[in-house]
Amino acid sequence: MESTAPEEFERQLVCLLPDMRVWALAFTRNASAADDLVQDVATKVLTNRSSFDPGSNFSAWVRRIMVNHFISSLRTRREFVSIEEMPEVPVAAGQQAKLDLDRLNAEIARLPDYQRELLCQIAVEERSYFYCIKNHKKASIINGL
Repeated sequence: MESTAPEEFERQLVCLLPDMRVWALAFTRNASAADDLVQDVATKVLTNRSSFDPGSNFSAWVRRIMVNHFISSLRTRREFVSIEEMPEVPVAAGQQAKLDLDRLNAEIARLPDYQRELLCQIAVEERSYFYCIKNHKKASIINGL
């Protein structure tokens, strides 16, 4: 592996900095994080200049370093939760829930009209029980029931 002159290597890196910023913004979607990523990758590139094969695509080599560094940083920031710390979330099977809802609708349909109306006001409209009874008594008096 022949060595590239340090000045030429650094010149190529400096010329590539605007492209590196665009790549970093595409990865991070955050200007500050992109700047940090570019700085970290530039440092890695300078540190690992001996592993660059002169004559190969410098841009592709730097981009691969950036991709690998970005993925590694995501892995280290990922938070893990043990299965014991996960909350219990009971979930009914979709078909069972549909059957239960159909059965409930059938039972509600069997109610007399005034009971169905009261149930709707209390459960759906979130009216108080007292309010519904008071209005039901007024309606009964007005209708002569």
